Amino acid sequence: MEKDRLLKLVEAYQEHFKQYNRPDYNETEVRNDFVNPFFEILGWDVQNKKNLPQHLREVKHEASVFVEENGKQVKKKPDYEFHVGSTPYFFLETKKPNVDIMTSKEAAFQTRRYGWNGNLEISVLSNFTDLVIYDTSVRRKRMINLRLHKLLISISRNMWINLMKYPDYFRMRL
Repeated sequence: MEKDRLLKLVEAYQEHFKQYNRPDYNETEVRNDFVNPFFEILGWDVQNKKNLPQHLREVKHEASVFVEENGKQVKKKPDYEFHVGSTPYFFLETKKPNVDIMTSKEAAFQTRRYGWNGNLEISVLSNFTDLVIYDTSVRRKRMINLRLHKLLISISRNMWINLMKYPDYFRMRL
């Protein structure tokens, strides 16, 4: 049943991709239309349907993390913070579909920086077309160039999954 829901979600996205890939389709819309349902299909209580108090929620929206910026600690807001029990597990940063997260050094650095500063093992970046899981257990200063960025996605414990592979990859988990 969950696999069918995932297939329908992917098909709906593919069918109207031109619309979703337009610059005026924003990040909030991709979260509501695709990212939230995707993680709900995977078993996360994204909308807090269990009505848990803030400190026990599985997913916190617009979480807070302090990062260093120009020598000062600045509060930033990752789109999501996923928890197992009361322990933070990973951050998820979303971008709208017309942002190519496979080539955006800024999006990669932003997502990694949240994980580093939150002392989390992984952080996730998605525009729904692609999903990248970064190893944030080791801090890297900056992304040097695009070639290095792609290399870092393909080695270490980083992982990239294209939406065409979602049903197959997550099949065993549904």
